[in-house]
Amino acid sequence: MPRSTFTHDLDGVLENIQLLHARVDKAIEDSMEALLKRDLTLARSVAEGDSVINEQRYEIEEAVINLIALQ
Repeated sequence: MPRSTFTHDLDGVLENIQLLHARVDKAIEDSMEALLKRDLTLARSVAEGDSVINEQRYEIEEAVINLIALQ
């Protein structure tokens, strides 16, 4: 893999990590609000969104493993 391709792919991974970070931050904020306000609807929404967070995490992990393997 040429260095420019590696750098481009790495930038994509870093961008995805930032997006995941924002989603996790929002989930934490929402879960705290749901707890404090005893908002069951919001709590369920956070729990349902957890699968999306997990999926993104595994996609990032796979991308990083591929980057390392192709070096």
